[in-house]
Amino acid sequence: MSLKGISSIPAAQASGVDGSVESALQWISCIQEEWLVVFDNADDPSLEVVAKFIPPGNRGNILITSQNQIIGRVLGFENIIEISEMKEPDAIALLLKTGYLAEHLQAVKNIVAKLGGIPLVVGHGWGLY
Repeated sequence: MSLKGISSIPAAQASGVDGSVESALQWISCIQEEWLVVFDNADDPSLEVVAKFIPPGNRGNILITSQNQIIGRVLGFENIIEISEMKEPDAIALLLKTGYLAEHLQAVKNIVAKLGGIPLVVGHGWGLY
């Protein structure tokens, strides 16, 4: 769900979320239960772009997928897990398992090379559709 889409959630509406990004972020920061905000492919060199969409406070979880290796350090997150590229045999095994491509080993090797061995990308078989 997008930040603007949050305004359609009944609990958000009851709290006065007006459809603006700022209102949605403020509501998210007040949620008592666990929550997750995902920034997919946050490779923009302007880190302020990502920073302005992070809910205030220290609750919840934020997942940022990016090839920009300094993004977590610059934004000041305490619990950063950097995931490096997989070794080729591991990436091939993962893609074979998730893509049901056992009979196309050479094609899988080519795909893994093009995807750079990035686990999240290989594991989802992105680029195959």
